[in-house]
Amino acid sequence: MNAPRHPTENPYWHEFDKPHVVDRDEIQNLCLESLHVILASLSMSALWVEDDEEPAWEFPNLVALHHRGAEAKLSGSLLKLAVLVRTFDDQFRETPGYLDHRRKIDSEQGPFGRFYEGDGELGIRESCNKIIHANDFRPTYDNGSAPRGEGVWAMNGTVELTGRDRQREWLVEVNVFAFLEAAIDLTSFGRPHSVVSSEK
Repeated sequence: MNAPRHPTENPYWHEFDKPHVVDRDEIQNLCLESLHVILASLSMSALWVEDDEEPAWEFPNLVALHHRGAEAKLSGSLLKLAVLVRTFDDQFRETPGYLDHRRKIDSEQGPFGRFYEGDGELGIRESCNKIIHANDFRPTYDNGSAPRGEGVWAMNGTVELTGRDRQREWLVEVNVFAFLEAAIDLTSFGRPHSVVSSEK
C-alpha cells in the first residue's frame, strides 16, 4: 500500500490531469438496471388474472410497486448512463482509433432512434445528449395489439424525449435496447477482451 500523503502537501498541485472518473463497470450495471425495468414491465402480463375478477392482478401489491417506481427507475438509470457515456466519449475522442470505433458503432448499429420534430442523426453521442437534455421523458407502451380496453400495457423498449434547443423544440424516440447495446460496445474501447478458456 502506498504511504499516505504528507499533511503539508497540497494535492491540488498534482502533476497529472484529473479527469472525471468513469467506471465502466458502473456503465454495465446501469445498462442492466435499465434492461431489467423494461423486461419486468413486459412480464407483467404473467400476473394478470384475465377473467374480469377483482383484483385484476394476482399479486396487486407487487404490481403496484412496479407501476409506482418503474418509470422513475428507468429515467434515473438512463440519465446516469448517458452522462457517463458522454463523458467517456469526451475523454477518449483524442485517442487514436477511438473516433473510428465510434463511427463503426454508429454506422453498424445506429441510428438509435428517430426524430419526430427537429432533425439530426441519432448516433450514440447525440442519443446521450437527448437523454440528458430532455424536459419530458416518456416510455412508450404496447398492449400486444389487443383492443384498447383489453390486454396488458407494457413498456415496448422505446422512450420518447422532448426538449428545446435554443428556441427550437425537438421530439425524438430512442430505442433503449439498441442504445444499451451500443453503450456497452462504445465503452469497451481500449479494454482487453476477456477470453474464456476451454482448458480444464
